[in-house]
Amino acid sequence: MTSPSLTGDPIGLIGPLTHANKAAGATSSQAEANWNHIAGELARIRELRDDWDGQGATAPLAENVEAAVKWMQDMRGYPQAIPPSQVVPGVTGEVVLIWQKEAFFLEAEICKPTQVEWMLAVPDQSNKHWVTNGSVSYFVGSLRRS
Repeated sequence: MTSPSLTGDPIGLIGPLTHANKAAGATSSQAEANWNHIAGELARIRELRDDWDGQGATAPLAENVEAAVKWMQDMRGYPQAIPPSQVVPGVTGEVVLIWQKEAFFLEAEICKPTQVEWMLAVPDQSNKHWVTNGSVSYFVGSLRRS
């Protein structure tokens, strides 16, 4: 699965994670700031209780939040990983990671720790939906080889 990014580089789900696809190099300070922001949002989401939206939403399930935290911690070790633009709670206990760029919109919904439901929207194309095993780590990254 690939699509263009803002810079024209193809992006994709890369995984399962191995030492072989862990690129050498430091993470940029902007990427590090983005990862820190996502970590803070996950900490905030962890504290939500039932009816957090005032309309009866179920609190995010602890195991879904922990799966998202584990995923984020794994990804931070890969400099080519693209941090999500945002992370939001769903209304039925799920956690949703979102990558939103000019050329694509990608969502990873953790409804249960053993499964991630993905949705990719690219202008002028049909939306794509697929499921990955939640116990296998993937990351969203650039497919361009340096």
